[in-house]
Amino acid sequence: MPTIHENFEVHDDFQFELKLDYWLDENRRDDYQVDMYLFLPIALGLNRHSYPRSAFYDDVKNHVRLKTPELSLDQVPTLTDGRPGRLLTDAVKQLVAWRQDNPSAPDDARAKAVEYHTKMYASIAIRALKNRTEACRQDLAGGATESAWALGEDSGQILSQLRSLAAQVSVPQAADQPIDRLTTIMASADEYLTALVIQAVLNTLAAIDAGQAATVPEADRQALRSALLVAVKRQLRYCEKQGFPALTAGSAGQDETVLFRLSVFKKFFRSALFLNQHRQTDGRLASQLTMGLAAGLSMAFATLLAFFAQQKFGNFTMPLFA
Repeated sequence: MPTIHENFEVHDDFQFELKLDYWLDENRRDDYQVDMYLFLPIALGLNRHSYPRSAFYDDVKNHVRLKTPELSLDQVPTLTDGRPGRLLTDAVKQLVAWRQDNPSAPDDARAKAVEYHTKMYASIAIRALKNRTEACRQDLAGGATESAWALGEDSGQILSQLRSLAAQVSVPQAADQPIDRLTTIMASADEYLTALVIQAVLNTLAAIDAGQAATVPEADRQALRSALLVAVKRQLRYCEKQGFPALTAGSAGQDETVLFRLSVFKKFFRSALFLNQHRQTDGRLASQLTMGLAAGLSMAFATLLAFFAQQKFGNFTMPLFA
């Protein structure tokens, strides 16, 4: 039985999240049963009357998805075979070539391929950004700055490639027509990744300002800080040019909008990793057999009672009806 890795964390003010990671073996079928015990203070007033069993299971959400592939940040946009950058680039090339050769034919299959690889590109890039940010903190604490210096350049390459491909699949629309779905998806991926790149760079800057790079020489630390600030300002100017809402000093009132959009983007772009689930109630066969047996017994009892009543009182009499 493969090892199951558990991770329990608070998702927001209203939810907590339990993650169970395990490897799949195509040559073996594994069954897992999860027993969870919750210990809640009496002061919360939760009992079978205020929070019944049915309400609890209605609130539990169960999702099964594939683990995001682990790649270094500089490998995401590369054109090496099998890399996200290569797969997305090939999908876009096929779509563009099809549109040129068949201008009036539908391109749904190729557009769906671009959509899928865009989702995977964004998901893998986000994971790589998270890993790089954590590596930057650890390296700065140890006096190393190479990973932090490369953060701005590597993340910029990810965004540049995505924006270049988005420009190739963009379909001009008249003012009175809805925007093409694929154009919207690519623009959303651009906005989402740009916001998370800004967040990753700002987190690295926060680590420097918090003194986690105390072992780095002062001159190197200030030079690194200036370079990261330039990278942030570059992306913020791009957001302003594209009309993307951003969390800046002059964006009062946009905080809720930005956080809501990022939440929607997160669900959409990670959907490529989720697996379809076919659920069925435990003991369904036993339940059906029990109900069938009960129906048969009730019919047999009614038939026997009818036979007895007919022998005793005759057919179609008021006593039989009673």
